[in-house]
Amino acid sequence: MAGKADDFVPVIGVIHLHTSVGTFLDVGEHRIFVPQFSTSTLLRRYMPGERIAVRLLRSFAEEEKLIA
Repeated sequence: MAGKADDFVPVIGVIHLHTSVGTFLDVGEHRIFVPQFSTSTLLRRYMPGERIAVRLLRSFAEEEKLIA
């Protein structure tokens, strides 16, 4: 994925469901769907309940109200 390092922000969450098109991730009080194109770090299969740190596109994190 192309982009500058500052185009991404770190987010910690818990995997709810991982599919071939994206991941449902619990972040605080929110459950969000993270499409594969919105992250630089979901490269392997994750198991439900697994806690992970991902780097999300800043614009996606802002849209989902994960950052101000």
